[in-house]
Amino acid sequence: YYFDLLTKTLIPLVLVAALMLLSWGLRRVSPRPLASGRQPVALFLADTFGTLWFFILFLMYPSISATIFNFFVPLEFNGAGEDNVKLLRADVSIDMNSSEYTGLVVYAIVMLVIFPIGVPVLYAIMLYRNRHELRQLRLVEQAQTANLQMARIEAATARSAGERQEIMQRALAAHVVETEKLAAMRHALPSTLKKLTAGYEFRTFWYEIFECF
Repeated sequence: YYFDLLTKTLIPLVLVAALMLLSWGLRRVSPRPLASGRQPVALFLADTFGTLWFFILFLMYPSISATIFNFFVPLEFNGAGEDNVKLLRADVSIDMNSSEYTGLVVYAIVMLVIFPIGVPVLYAIMLYRNRHELRQLRLVEQAQTANLQMARIEAATARSAGERQEIMQRALAAHVVETEKLAAMRHALPSTLKKLTAGYEFRTFWYEIFECF
């Protein structure tokens, strides 16, 4: 268990920190997009490293958190005729009263703050820093849905099938334009933020934080 705890916390921490630093540094020195519209190599690498550190956190978060929480779960033998032994439920070869275990308590608490608590806090900071763009995306998405619903209501009260078809054709054409606008606005978001919100409607762009909890 000690080996699992150390490898599952230290290796991702070092990788994520290194990739975040590389992404930040490359973004700082990257020139603006070329006149041809092509992305500079430095900016491409910054986005790639940003994607990598985000996926490491995203994919390993449940496993890392479970490993850390297991550090605090005892298996106690304090019944009649028992010796009041307190073992680690995840690995019963570990005595929770031993010096080895108590020596790692501070480390486990630090990792608890960094991963199970720190990751959703990091997500919250990322969302807050881009709150204005996300709010605008939410408004566009809501308007898109409302316009299509209003068109359906209007079509339902149309006098003829031809009029109904014309209303829906106009609405669907407008819906395509609004969808393209929404896609362009989403594409302009930082790569990590696009992945953080990709699975949800923008009315619940914060839902990944809820998923963490």
